Amino acid sequence: MAQLHKRVFEKDKLLPFMQKVLALKEAGQPAVVKEELMVQPNTWWGVKGGYKLEFIILYLETSTDFQQALPQETQQNIAEGSKGLFVNYPIYSTTGNNGDTDPLGLTPAQVNLLAAQGEYSVMQNRQMFESFLSEVAV
Repeated sequence: MAQLHKRVFEKDKLLPFMQKVLALKEAGQPAVVKEELMVQPNTWWGVKGGYKLEFIILYLETSTDFQQALPQETQQNIAEGSKGLFVNYPIYSTTGNNGDTDPLGLTPAQVNLLAAQGEYSVMQNRQMFESFLSEVAV
């Protein structure tokens, strides 16, 4: 019953969506997927439903294409895993990633690398974003 409070899209649409994400990841590409789904009513959250919603998901995942474009030193640091500068990259822990007392605990280098991956993901899918945003602006 509690799961119904979390749902605004048809449950059977999740697997095809995740298959698209996985295919992009396996191809080394950024996991960026454009979807159009029918919104289901959800009285718990006050969602009326009955309309289509088009959106783009930038799914945070490893992109080997991006990593191969990085400087060799950065690639080596990523490859070092928990012993390198980019512990848990790209899916950093939400608290104490580096064991610091700082609640978030990310270094400037970790934040910059994640921002660079985000930029790369958008730029590799530039036409998708431009098309989507031009439709929204109308």
